[in-house]
Amino acid sequence: MTLSPLDAARALVTCLSQGEPVPDSVRRALTPHLAPPCPLERARDLGADAATFGFDWPTAAGVRNKVAEELAELDAARDPSHQTEELGDVLFSLTQLGRHLDTDAATALHAACDKFEARVAAMRAASAQPLHTLDAAALDAAWRRAKETVGCA
Repeated sequence: MTLSPLDAARALVTCLSQGEPVPDSVRRALTPHLAPPCPLERARDLGADAATFGFDWPTAAGVRNKVAEELAELDAARDPSHQTEELGDVLFSLTQLGRHLDTDAATALHAACDKFEARVAAMRAASAQPLHTLDAAALDAAWRRAKETVGCA
């Protein structure tokens, strides 16, 4: 029998509240409706799991070397498919660097996005003309002023 998502959710709550294992039928019914894990969190967890059996770098410096290696491979990639693969390797390695620094990559990326968004808003607010009309030098100057206004990390 196939459970509806609502029945599966009810069964999940019952299992969890009673400390019982969740049946596979409930998992199967809910899986299509669950958000996939954040790729950065998945990468962190995969690296942490590999570290449990010694497949890891001993220091953050080793991970930084791996990031440099992966960036070189990205630079050498010529076709879009290979570039996508190598960019994924760079992101995976950067996530491992975050893990070694005890910094969650997803949290760091959210903060960087917030900071970028605030700086672009500051650029727009300070500009007498639309940003798309500025040349590269004027945009760079506006960016530098926004970094001073919003903060520089």
